[in-house]
Amino acid sequence: MPAECDTSSSTHDGVVSLPDDDAESAEPPGRRLKPCRISYQLETSDCQPESRGWLEKQLARIAKLAGVDGGQIAIVLVDDQRMSELHEQFSGIGGTTDILTFDHRDDPSEPMEADLVICRDVAQREAAQRGHETRLELLLYAVHGLNHLLGGDDHTTAGAKAMHEWEDRMLTAAGFGAVFYRPARKPRATAGSTGTRKTTKKKKATPAGRATKKSQKRPRSNPG
Repeated sequence: MPAECDTSSSTHDGVVSLPDDDAESAEPPGRRLKPCRISYQLETSDCQPESRGWLEKQLARIAKLAGVDGGQIAIVLVDDQRMSELHEQFSGIGGTTDILTFDHRDDPSEPMEADLVICRDVAQREAAQRGHETRLELLLYAVHGLNHLLGGDDHTTAGAKAMHEWEDRMLTAAGFGAVFYRPARKPRATAGSTGTRKTTKKKKATPAGRATKKSQKRPRSNPG
């Protein structure tokens, strides 16, 4: 049975207020970026406040801030059990994790085409440690996936630190403030606990809900 989802709201003590949609875009002068289309599929129950309808909108805003030009990203929300299955299938590692990123492009210069599988239960636990909404933690995971799609590499401790700093800068630019480095009662999970973030290059292979026929490649690991 999936864990009950976080029920915190912006009226609770220690929970950040959510920003309006007025963050400035990083569009190049004289050129209008095409919006990146974001879809969201729930394979488990949503959190409260609901992430559906909100998460897609916020990731689209941050993609624009990051200079993403067009393309599409599909987000899939799963629970611990389903994430553990996918983690084992695509990385060979047991246990749950926060996000799996699937980049379907042959070349990073092509428009975005990717799937981000994010775990509600991991987000619930991390959000509870930091006093913010579960959906904000889910947004952090989605932004981390976007970071990988833009070339972020966390093979090394320094690379992972740079990625997390970029993610907090994007979230701050969008009006949320730092999320990854927000103080907590205990450190965020690292490799060997709840799992590590993964990304993989795999053509037309959506890990949740659709059959996969192409060869599978092992995703690279995140040390932090």
